[in-house]
Amino acid sequence: MYLFRLYSLSRAYIIFAIILYPFLSSFTIYLQELSARKITSKKFLIPLSLFTVLLISSFLIIQSEDENVTVIDSIVTTTTTTFIEEDVPGICSAWLGSDNFNDCVVGAKVNNVLTFSSESLNNVVRFKQDLYILDPFGKIYKNSNEETFLDITSKVLNYFEIDYPSTFGTNGGEAGLFSIAFHPNNEYFIISYTNKDNNLVFEKYLLNSEQLPIVSSAEIIEKIPSANCCHYSGNIIWSDYFKDFLISIGEMNHSPLSYLSSEPLDTSSPRGKILFLNLNDSSPEKISSSGESRVRKDILVYGLRNPWKNIEHDGYLFVPDLGDTTQEELNVIKLSDYKENENSPFLLGWPLFEGVNKTRMVFNNVLLWDKEGQDSEILPFVNENSNFPIVYYDHDAPENYRAAIIGGDVIDDPQSKYFNHFVFADYISQEIFAYDYINDKLLILPLDNNFSSKYSYISSVANNPNKIDTIFVTTLNGYLVEIALP
Repeated sequence: MYLFRLYSLSRAYIIFAIILYPFLSSFTIYLQELSARKITSKKFLIPLSLFTVLLISSFLIIQSEDENVTVIDSIVTTTTTTFIEEDVPGICSAWLGSDNFNDCVVGAKVNNVLTFSSESLNNVVRFKQDLYILDPFGKIYKNSNEETFLDITSKVLNYFEIDYPSTFGTNGGEAGLFSIAFHPNNEYFIISYTNKDNNLVFEKYLLNSEQLPIVSSAEIIEKIPSANCCHYSGNIIWSDYFKDFLISIGEMNHSPLSYLSSEPLDTSSPRGKILFLNLNDSSPEKISSSGESRVRKDILVYGLRNPWKNIEHDGYLFVPDLGDTTQEELNVIKLSDYKENENSPFLLGWPLFEGVNKTRMVFNNVLLWDKEGQDSEILPFVNENSNFPIVYYDHDAPENYRAAIIGGDVIDDPQSKYFNHFVFADYISQEIFAYDYINDKLLILPLDNNFSSKYSYISSVANNPNKIDTIFVTTLNGYLVEIALP
């Protein structure tokens, strides 16, 4: 399929070619046998050649006409639109999770499917009226396949280069290009990726007067080593509330016993955290294996497993955190509580809590240290101070297996019926969710039952800034899919 997509051929043409090929092959072999026996004549070959040329020319003309201009409101692209198969209405499956579930609404529909030259897409980020589409290999596209905003493929270690067993068909890793965020003054932006040494890198680029990257200005501003394949997170956003960038780092652990790692709670470690990029005014407790460890002053959130696509909106931070074996969770954090709690960072509980469930975690390698240098067990502290998710759901629902929460964006158009809803997806079940955080109500918006077989698994979600009640999702097979919400 990657080869056919390289030439932008629709499925109809592919099927036609597959059917036609054996007939043409058999006929060619037949002519060669006649020629070998000197039975054919030039009078017969000339019209046959003309017919073949005419057939191929007609096919190419039809194909070229299909490469029309696709308009998604103010975003204009010349990317080929994939043949959209008729949607099979999604099915509402029973909910097993938080009690703020309100309803299941069918009718979500695929509007447009845009293909890219990349084999896979990792993220879609909106900034003002533009979309930035990231593949895992190091390319950032602006609005369409035709405009490459930045190409750092020579720097990036992607998941195809990590040999790790997988359930879902790739090499199993999560390395690659993750995220992009712009400073509001339009002078620079920051990206995140894994470099060839498997470090999670946050890198700054200046913009020129035409708002294009100055490649030579690249400056690494944060680098976190990893000894594993997965759970980098790597999300980065601009915070209007704090006037700083917020960067997310996963636990960087992917063993079956990842709940035994206490780094997400260790306040001397960057892993399992959301950090300020520049601010250093937080006041976490000292949780570490040693009383000599230096506590980080840049922690906003800790106790995370693998947060993917956080977003800030109207003084709230939305943090979807991927679960392990039992539950997925969405945390909604009121940022004003940070100052009210004397700059104490928010503790979300992993690895003691997965969603609202307790794990088998035993804290045998980190301790809680007081100001006098005395240590104590941290179980009571984590139990008492963990913030529980506002939305959570079980993997083993009665009718549908759900796993791996995928963020996420807030619909901020006051005219939308989904105004102030955080929209996210589930990787396995291929469902869209819309959470009304003002009224604490959750909707399930099921997709076409065959969505993953048509377009592959969803890797990110973003609001369409130019069309009401529509979102974009990227998929692992390299599609940018526009979905109309019901």
